[in-house]
Amino acid sequence: MELCEDFLNRVQTFNIQTWFIKTSQLNPYKCAKHGWKNTGYNQLTCSVCQTKLEYEEPDYDVDYDYESELRRVTAFLNALEKSHHPNCPFSDGSVPFRLSSDFVYLNSEAFFQKNLETFDKIPNDKLSLPLLTPKVFDYLGEENVDLLWNYNEGTRNKTSVNAARIFALLGWRLAEVEEKLYLLCPFCGSYADIFYYATSFGQIQNLEENERISVESNKPLFDPADEHRFFCKWCSSERIIHPKPIGWQATLDFLRQRHYPFIRTGEAIIPEIEGSKGMADHSSLLKKEIMLNTQKLRTVSYTHLTLPTIYSV
Repeated sequence: MELCEDFLNRVQTFNIQTWFIKTSQLNPYKCAKHGWKNTGYNQLTCSVCQTKLEYEEPDYDVDYDYESELRRVTAFLNALEKSHHPNCPFSDGSVPFRLSSDFVYLNSEAFFQKNLETFDKIPNDKLSLPLLTPKVFDYLGEENVDLLWNYNEGTRNKTSVNAARIFALLGWRLAEVEEKLYLLCPFCGSYADIFYYATSFGQIQNLEENERISVESNKPLFDPADEHRFFCKWCSSERIIHPKPIGWQATLDFLRQRHYPFIRTGEAIIPEIEGSKGMADHSSLLKKEIMLNTQKLRTVSYTHLTLPTIYSV
């Protein structure tokens, strides 16, 4: 797990202020796999040998064309592998750790438990969480919402959910930064200021009430799937990039097997996340991320925010 921890720590250095509007070929997984972390605007630094790389963006208003961009990307991909010091463990394209779909699948339940621990350690009367959008029923389905319910809390009515377990399942952890709580995804580095959203105390939420509170407070509800970046291997709607079950889906497989042992792996009822159909190519995914990132930059201030290491064992 140490190599995985190092890899995820590198991924978490990439953010929308300093690594923005890149082709999917240069996504943070690709860079982190070869040892690079994001240390400045369009700047990468090897986490071991400290070699630096600069990505030179074209003037999109003057000299941008597809062929020149393709050559630029190809050259930079080559530099990711070839620019390390000869004694660096990442030299000559060596990859000590690869976040494969199989690795995520086999370790998904452990990651889910680590996510959940960050919520469970805070007493309910001090646990303030964003209110979830009712769309969680669309991606999870009634049966899986039931599966995530803690039956020590009594019988679930049709609009109640255990929000903490849904956040944990869909990849989120709690972290405190400068006395403020944030939701963080260790798999894509996405993070959200909790108090930008409508909130409530405790792990249990009533989704019908959430919509009313959102309107009254003039604050949005939180969509725990849409807030991830498009390349995320824990929670992404993009089946083009992730043809195999990704983290949250794999976790449901394991949880359902524990409760219903006659169900074989891969048979969990996992509805499609809205929007996953009809995505034709990587450019569509990139356009979607640009739109989401631009919206984030307009509504949430990230200035001077230094995030902690959010993967922890």
